[in-house]
Amino acid sequence: MELLDRDEFPTDFLVKMRYFSFFDEGGVLDWFFDPDLCKLAGLDDYQRLVPRRHDAYEYAGWVVYRSYLHSYEMQYEYIKYFETLLRELKWLKDCLPSKFSSLTVSKIRTRGIYQATKIATRFSKITTHLARIGFRDCFNYMSIEATWCNGSDGVYFEIWKRVTQQKKSFRDALKEVCKLNKCSSLQDNMKYAIENDCSVMETAFLRCTVGAGVTKEVSEDKAQELIAEAVKKLRIKPKFYDGYIRKK
Repeated sequence: MELLDRDEFPTDFLVKMRYFSFFDEGGVLDWFFDPDLCKLAGLDDYQRLVPRRHDAYEYAGWVVYRSYLHSYEMQYEYIKYFETLLRELKWLKDCLPSKFSSLTVSKIRTRGIYQATKIATRFSKITTHLARIGFRDCFNYMSIEATWCNGSDGVYFEIWKRVTQQKKSFRDALKEVCKLNKCSSLQDNMKYAIENDCSVMETAFLRCTVGAGVTKEVSEDKAQELIAEAVKKLRIKPKFYDGYIRKK
């Protein structure tokens, strides 16, 4: 059997016959070349390459990220810049209150932007646009940490003890734990739940206790361990621009 020569399969023929459609549409490859970007002569193949999104919540802004046409060198340096922001702006997590409309948050954001801009000057390829992207993602990352994650395992454990050992309702247990003031980052959330609607916090509590196999028969040490593991799973955040780049 004689094999056909490569020249007998020109690129336009392969495209017309949709020769590689199985790879493109079947999800075999974890990336694809954006058809619209392939029409732009000024871009290289790296800039046309787009990582696939497997669900609507995998990335914080997949549609926006794919519109950024930064070069490989710029994106490589952005990773280092963003890692520096997470290290040097770690104080954000401890300062952010839960009510983001407050004047306090505005002051915190202003201070953070100023520091992020100074950090950006250490990197030759970080533009003003990239600096803003980095701070925005860093701020959102720290906000998630501050609002939903920081110390919540200890709060849920204290509530669990009162619900299982003292037979208290969730709301009554929450009131007692709130008075202990053991987790400043969650105080506003707990007060809001007590005064208004505690259903959201109770659902999260049940996911981290009953949903994690923490029954009344479980020892306190084991309960703490299981609750901490469950909270850690809830801490899974959407991928930000740095995650998009890493996958690319």
